[in-house]
Amino acid sequence: NITVKIQDNMRKAMRAQAHNIAFVDALKQKIEDKQTLAISKKEIVLKNVATKSIERKEKYTKTTAEAIDAEKVKQIDAKMNRKQNLAIDNKEKLVSSITSKIHE
Repeated sequence: NITVKIQDNMRKAMRAQAHNIAFVDALKQKIEDKQTLAISKKEIVLKNVATKSIERKEKYTKTTAEAIDAEKVKQIDAKMNRKQNLAIDNKEKLVSSITSKIHE
């Protein structure tokens, strides 16, 4: 009779231990799944941050390049205007010189 009770208690303890082991294994699996998901999300966030950083750099580089090009265009325009004004002045002087020689 006592042996049967001891055996029943042992079976209950074994079932409880088996249940606890299964529960712990399930929790471990759940933690691993969450860690895997967190790592995946972290990689996505890091990739997005890196992509945004590269896009900003390209934007600023492009803007800077456009500003440099615009400045070069302005310099070329100014140089052309100076040359055109000089050519007009030279033309007027030449016409004036020719006109004065004709009148002599």
